[in-house]
Amino acid sequence: MSDERVGRVLGSEHARTASFRVVIDEDEFLQLDDLVVVRTHVPKAGQVHTYGVVTEAEAVYEGAQYESDTHRIAELGIMPAQKVRSVQVAVTRVDPEVWVSVDPGEEVARAVGEERVRALYADQMDRPLPVGLGRDGLPVHVDLDFFDGRKGGHMSIAGISGVATKTSFALFFLRVLTASPGVVGESAANLRVLVFNVKGEDLLWLDKPNAMFARTPEAAEGWAAIGIEPAPFPSVRFWAPPRRNVPDVMPDTGGRLEGIDVFAWTPRVLLHRRERRPESTAVHPRAGATATATLRRRHPEHARRGRPARPPRPAQRQVGGAHPRRAGRRRDHGPRLDGRGARGVPGPR
Repeated sequence: MSDERVGRVLGSEHARTASFRVVIDEDEFLQLDDLVVVRTHVPKAGQVHTYGVVTEAEAVYEGAQYESDTHRIAELGIMPAQKVRSVQVAVTRVDPEVWVSVDPGEEVARAVGEERVRALYADQMDRPLPVGLGRDGLPVHVDLDFFDGRKGGHMSIAGISGVATKTSFALFFLRVLTASPGVVGESAANLRVLVFNVKGEDLLWLDKPNAMFARTPEAAEGWAAIGIEPAPFPSVRFWAPPRRNVPDVMPDTGGRLEGIDVFAWTPRVLLHRRERRPESTAVHPRAGATATATLRRRHPEHARRGRPARPPRPAQRQVGGAHPRRAGRRRDHGPRLDGRGARGVPGPR
């Protein structure tokens, strides 16, 4: 514990079950996203491990009362003060689950080795998938059961538009997913990814190597740390909308035309598919009668091909100017006025 010690739990303010502050030793440092652990002895419960992640780092002159005291301390040296560096820690896990706060003055250490695994719940993941590297250069995993539908099926990538690398991370995640059949399991053979691109033509090169990869040696080290070969997607198909006002059907792309299919259907293709549709049985929603609907019944012009056309319906006489299906209908009260019953005398229902 003492070898990885970085500070102590701050005692000048309350420590809580969800967060606490750490005052850092003079010869140590903590940065954002660092993982720490505190061991607390709880009466009647034994030793409790509290794991957390650094969410904010702060520094202050202890003894300065006014803002102008900063000059008197740092430049003139006429005021006694002590520089204090501290961090805010958000609790990620308590093991065992005895929800008590850490004690003030307790030693705080970096979570390394098995402690790091437990801080990230990686010890409870049946299918851990690497999704990046932490500040310490080691892989960070997610539980694939919460992505592919076994325990959950959702991922939310948030950030500022244009600078948060949301698309880059999504593509990185898909590349790791498709390159990890041992983690995906028995469904890896049927894994398919459908990507809708609305950001220009950048994604039309997913099957090509990155031209800038060789310029960044640290990128290769990062891929090696997660155990994935840095290679393009091995099997990709591209579709693009058709170009307008041109005689030939071609994709509406500028940077690449090779290997791109046109995402469109001609009227000939649509009619050909409708002609090949088999006969289907449908139930009328009102009468409950069963009727067989075929293409030649919908299209009498097919009779020219030797198929009998559907005979026209016989003409029906309207009664009293009303629709033949509505003639004689009435509400639940009032006399009939269509000749089946005298005025004031209800007719048969």
